[in-house]
Amino acid sequence: MKGKFSTIFLFFLSIRLIAQPTLKINKESHDFGTITEGTQASYTFEVQNTGSTPLIISNVQPSCGCTTPEWTKDPIQPGAKGKIMATFNSQGRPGAFNKAITVMSNDVESTRILTIKGFVENKKETLLFSPEDLRVSPIVKLDRSLFNFGKVEVGQNIHQKVLITNNGKSNLKFSGIQSGCYCVNYTISKQEIAPLETVELDLTYSPKTLGDQTDIVTLSTNDIVTEKNVITLQAKVVQSFNNAGIMNQNGGAVPFK
Repeated sequence: MKGKFSTIFLFFLSIRLIAQPTLKINKESHDFGTITEGTQASYTFEVQNTGSTPLIISNVQPSCGCTTPEWTKDPIQPGAKGKIMATFNSQGRPGAFNKAITVMSNDVESTRILTIKGFVENKKETLLFSPEDLRVSPIVKLDRSLFNFGKVEVGQNIHQKVLITNNGKSNLKFSGIQSGCYCVNYTISKQEIAPLETVELDLTYSPKTLGDQTDIVTLSTNDIVTEKNVITLQAKVVQSFNNAGIMNQNGGAVPFK
């Protein structure tokens, strides 16, 4: 008798596991590229219920107040589609951005993370620089501006050195960096760089989001000639390395060149 009840219990449990909604999203990250400050940038993620019972998206929570979500609030029937739209307000937010959007539903995977990213370009300044200002301006020259680190573990600290040369005719003043992911720190050997002088910028990149990542680092300087000085960091972020290999020899990551 006990075995019979166990069989019946397992039968109904299997039915319950099979009869459930499944949230399918067309893609989980969108890159707006470069947008002008003040733009309300919107993107609609398409979702579909590929399960066998109605799907309910109970809430969509952005990581900051600069992003406004809208989503299908009625139950999405099996096979039907819905949407999640994210609108980013770029006003007063120049530089790179990378925003997370948490989707909560009655899918077995109750929480999903979407991301929107891009670069906000400053509005044209009302002050026009004179030809003399432009002639004597400092000019940033980077030895390299794109780094692809390949596969890395989430939270792993990656150190990358970048050489900055002042190709202008007055001192270059370095005042910091901006990154939309809040996952990049830096040290620099000198904050003020003389004409034709080269200094070393040491970046520490610690990606925290799984999957293929492209994060933009914007340099803040007094260079008025170059439209924007950015460094692009790319990586495929995984939870952990299961097998020993080139990435975790001797218990640590192999430095990238």
